[in-house]
Amino acid sequence: MYTCEKEGFVWFDKKGKEWRSVKGVKGLPEFDRFRSNFHLLDYGGNLAVLWEDHGPSGNSQEKMIWCAVIAIDRSNPEEITGTLEWFDAVLEVPNS
Repeated sequence: MYTCEKEGFVWFDKKGKEWRSVKGVKGLPEFDRFRSNFHLLDYGGNLAVLWEDHGPSGNSQEKMIWCAVIAIDRSNPEEITGTLEWFDAVLEVPNS
């Protein structure tokens, strides 16, 4: 189970019953999880992130839908490392 916090992506360690940081994710643009809708999805064992961006002012008539794929490495059972494979804007839609 994954989610996004202010400091980055975290995963739930069922054995330790605690949330832990996903290490190593660099290069992803910042997005405000409180201002933007975002979704985390399983993408063939990797993590797909979808989010919307309303532009710098937040008053744009259009919004961009962005996607990122983060490769997940679970070789250490007590740590998860993520590597950004790619990200890009994938769709422009009306703000409504």
